[in-house]
Amino acid sequence: MSKKINTVLLGGSNSIMNGALKAGLSFKSDLTNIAMGASSVVQNASELSKSRAAIINSDLVITESNVNDSHNVNVLDLPINYMLERISEFYSELYKLNKRCVVLILPVKHLEGKTESLDVIQMVNQAHRANAIKYQFYIVDLAMHFSKLSKEVIDMLMPDPRHVNNSYMYNLGINVINYITSLKLSTTNNVNLNIAESRYSFLDASLFGKVEKKRNSMFEVELLELREGDSYKFKKSAYGHYIIGIATWSDGNSAIKITNKYGELKKCFNNLNAFNEVSVPIKIDDSTKFNTIKLDIEKTEESVNVKDFTNCKDNTKLAGFYISKDLEVCNITDIYAYDKNGDYDYELDFLIPDSTPYFHSIKFFLSRVSMGQLVNFKYKNFKGDASSFYANFTKDVAVFFINKDIKLAYKLMRLALFINPNNQLAKKWIKNQRLKNK
Repeated sequence: MSKKINTVLLGGSNSIMNGALKAGLSFKSDLTNIAMGASSVVQNASELSKSRAAIINSDLVITESNVNDSHNVNVLDLPINYMLERISEFYSELYKLNKRCVVLILPVKHLEGKTESLDVIQMVNQAHRANAIKYQFYIVDLAMHFSKLSKEVIDMLMPDPRHVNNSYMYNLGINVINYITSLKLSTTNNVNLNIAESRYSFLDASLFGKVEKKRNSMFEVELLELREGDSYKFKKSAYGHYIIGIATWSDGNSAIKITNKYGELKKCFNNLNAFNEVSVPIKIDDSTKFNTIKLDIEKTEESVNVKDFTNCKDNTKLAGFYISKDLEVCNITDIYAYDKNGDYDYELDFLIPDSTPYFHSIKFFLSRVSMGQLVNFKYKNFKGDASSFYANFTKDVAVFFINKDIKLAYKLMRLALFINPNNQLAKKWIKNQRLKNK
């Protein structure tokens, strides 16, 4: 039996879902999964510093982040050039590690008014593709492949705008590992690697105080709980560097304040293991300090998947800071010199599974399963209260009937609002409908 290759997986939620990509990649490889949900290419880049030893000792790196990169441009209101620069910097840093790499470019199901624009999606995807070509990495362009499928097939294979069917991704993972293994390429000999120096580094929370491990079925992280009223400072070795990312895993809503002589940064966090890019980097000097804040929070910039709140009940639990020696960015104009549509020797699109059997199996299942079974299954996996679940369910049915029977849609939307008076979409829709009929 041939020896398994060591694989490192960098990515977002598509890389941590059970029974999906990570399971397929584990089929013939020893997988180190350092992906994190809802995180952009900046988190992937931070892992090049944080998990440097694991990456250097790997035989293969799989990376994906494009669906979160374009999402973050939208929800964090970032300039598109900010993300294009971060993408170019990531590939430049990854190239320095002399790794065999497969770049997955995943699809986003564009929904007008609900997702980012097609222009943003395409610019982000092209940046990944062009950088992969520039550094001679393998490419699996699932986004390009899905753009040629019918809307009906895409709707069946993508249950939401950013995730592809688990079993489909599982088999994509198997195909990638089978192919790389079949090449019989030599495994890594890190003694002979010529590793270029990086200007980036990751400051673990242990540098600032006593850490404790927090774990669940997916993650295990060493965290420093920032005690209310306590202030923390950086070591001299960090002076002159810039904070460009923050990793946290708090128990509930939390916020951090970082100050220096020039200004302050305030960011909020939820209860998930998360990494947030800092859109306006803050320079570390002898005046820089940070602390958790709970009251009268006026954030200076957005964070991913965090609703607006002014007060917090929990302390921030810090995993660390991603920092840079300077704010020099890669020139993004040169990436467009690489042909978008020309032949490329490291294109692996032939590994993309045929969508037909997945489409028909999902369609057959939906045609046979009862509504009661679907409602029961969705309810068991719903994390909110019952009134929110049934209000959302009724609202979804109402939306279905809007273009078929507007009177029935109106009645169902009123029912959704009766079940849960706080259902904002139902409330807004009814208000707009009443204004139309005046």
